[in-house]
Formats: sequence, structure tokens, C-alpha cells
Amino acid sequence: MNRHIGVPQMAGLLQTFCKYTVLGAAAFAFSVSATTQPKKLLVFDYKLDASWVASHGREYVFVWGASTGATLKTFAEHAPQTVLSKYFPYSRDANAKHGIGFWKKFHADWIQYECDGRTPATMYGGGNISLDINNPKVRQWQLGNFLKLPNDVHEVALDNYQFNTRSHACGHMEARGFIKRYTGEQDDRIFAEDVVSWLEEIANGLHAKNIRLIVNHTPDLAPNGDDPSSPLVQRMVASVDGILDEGAAKALSSGEYAATLARLVTYATGHGKRFYFVYRLRQFDDHTVETAIANYLTMASPLTAVYVNSLSDTYGSEPPNFLGYDRPIGEPCGPTIFQGEVALRKYSQGMVAYMPTGGVATEVPISRGYLDLHGLSAGTSLRLSAGQGRVLYRSQSFGCGRGEVR
Repeated sequence: MNRHIGVPQMAGLLQTFCKYTVLGAAAFAFSVSATTQPKKLLVFDYKLDASWVASHGREYVFVWGASTGATLKTFAEHAPQTVLSKYFPYSRDANAKHGIGFWKKFHADWIQYECDGRTPATMYGGGNISLDINNPKVRQWQLGNFLKLPNDVHEVALDNYQFNTRSHACGHMEARGFIKRYTGEQDDRIFAEDVVSWLEEIANGLHAKNIRLIVNHTPDLAPNGDDPSSPLVQRMVASVDGILDEGAAKALSSGEYAATLARLVTYATGHGKRFYFVYRLRQFDDHTVETAIANYLTMASPLTAVYVNSLSDTYGSEPPNFLGYDRPIGEPCGPTIFQGEVALRKYSQGMVAYMPTGGVATEVPISRGYLDLHGLSAGTSLRLSAGQGRVLYRSQSFGCGRGEVR
């Protein structure tokens, strides 16, 4: 018998995943609004020419890092409903424009150092100097940069926003010497408090100018697992207009991550914030793309969108290729439910099935009339292994209101 997620009999990580993919209780009625899925986003558009944007731009609801020039103008003309944002790193010099010599000469007290007090803290290579975001002058300088947006761009996209530090930042220099503030360890409570305080101030400054804010935040990197009961998570969600997770593919190989992601998605969208899923797939083929889209569709709502690409591409697989799994499946007919260990969700033009990792191969019955992407009948049952998803379609829309997924 099908069950709504969150039933006490579900145990361990599977129970957690179930609870937070429900998206159908009264408190989360947004999830069944009339919105065709899958909704798509673009990460960067710099490899797209204007003719492609003119033909396909309207298919995408959001661009994480919009470029300038002809591409931007074409989006504005042919896809005015697409939300465009400008990319910035949140805690370092954008694109490593300045070397350490520049910072030492002009802003020596802006540089973060490791705990030896001599080694500059860096991120993603030696040229990416980590700046002291606790310094009011740094915050003022950053906000000034964030406010310099092209016409038709009204959102700031901040990259790599985490509650922990990858740079081993420990302190900064003043005239009296090295001032230590952090432990230099990846997880540091004071550092986490500082980055949330920074976010609140930056968000207030942007919102005062009617500019929205999206952060790239990978939930499992937080010391507390991004539990929505954490004040840090609550303050982050309250500050931003949306969250992008470029690590969503981890949900396909880790039941713990799947539960963590579903928990954050439910909390964020339940508070009216957008959520963008980026699946960077180590193996990019029909099976893995279908699984990624199935996983996404168990959590999809009017506030979500999805992007898939190969892990070997640095978001450079443009024009984007969903291998056909961006085919419309209609609107969700209700919440995700579980039959055994398999998550099922009915859509007005099809259904999805997803089995989290950690289970054993199983078979679930389905109604006749479902087809796979290639037009082949799915029969009357689906066999899924752990970490596998299926996306099935109807030859014509049957709408919602016809009972169970089966």
C-alpha cells in the first residue's frame, strides 16, 4: 500500500528522506501548484551565441552567471521572463584580479592569513586571496562591487558560500601584528557566525536597492548538516532570495546527503525561497541523467529548477544537453509517496520513481500506459536498484485527480 512520507515506521536515513520530500502537507501546498516541470536553469551563458538565446532562452527560468553584451541583450529581448544574475565569489577577489603584492601595498589589513601569521589564506589556487569579510571596509567595498550590475540584471549570485572555511583562514594583520580570530580548522563556530553576520549585512544592502541575492551553498559542508533548526541555517535562509546547490549529484550516491538536501529544500521553499539544483554527473549518459531528473522531480516545486552536466565540463557543455529528459512531464499531482523503499510521484503527464541508495533492488507495480523517453512501454511494473531513478510519460496528458500513482 502506498504511504505518505513521514510515517513513523520508516527508519533511519530513508525515514528522513521520506519526511522531507513530502512537500504535500498543508504547510507546503506550494508544491502542487500548476507549474510544468522540469523547470531549467543555466549556470553560465558565456558559450551561448545570440541566435541560440533567441531560439531557446525562454526555456530557462534563471541564469546563475549572466554575461554581458549581445547575449544579455538577446535575453532581455527574447526571454524577458528569464531571471538573470551576476556572478561574484563571496569571500575572495573576483577572478583573482589582484596578486598578493597589490593587497599588501593597498589593503594590507584586508588579507586573511593562516595561523602561522605569515602565509596568506587562499582559495582555489594561490592567486585567490581570501579577504577578511569581518572588516567593515571589505564589506563596504564588496557591496559597492555587487551593486554595479548591468541593465536587465537584478540579482547577485554569490559563489561558494559556506559556514566553514576552505582557506584555513585564521586572522589578519594590523599595525600591532597578527590578530588571530579563528582556529584555522575547516569547522569553526566563530567563523560560521561571522559569515552569517556578513551575509545579513550584504543582503540588507542589496535589498535596499531592490537587488535580490542567490548563494551557492552545498548543505552537507555545514558542521551541523544544515539542520533547519539551526539558527545559522534559519538566518541564511531569511537573508537570501534563493539557494543554488552545485553538489546535488551527491544525493544520487549518498542517502545521508539526499536526506540533508531534501531537508534544506523543504525548509527554504517553505519560506518562499527559490532552490536551484545542479547535478554534475561523473558518468553522463541516459541512465544517470534520467536518475538525476527523477531525483529532482521528487522535490520539484514552482520555486525550483534544475541543470545537469558532465563533471568533466566546467559548466562548459553549452548549449546545455539534458539528453531529452527536459521533456515536459506536467505539473505534480500531489506529494511524493513511498512504496516500500521507492519514492513515487505522479505528474499530469507522467510519473517518476526514485530509489535512494542503501536499499536493495525492488519491483513496484505501475498502471498501464506509461512510456519511457524513447516511446517504449514501461509495462505494469518497474524494477529499480539502489540509487536509480526512472522518468515515465503518458502519450497524452491525463491530468491529475485520478487517485494513486498507479
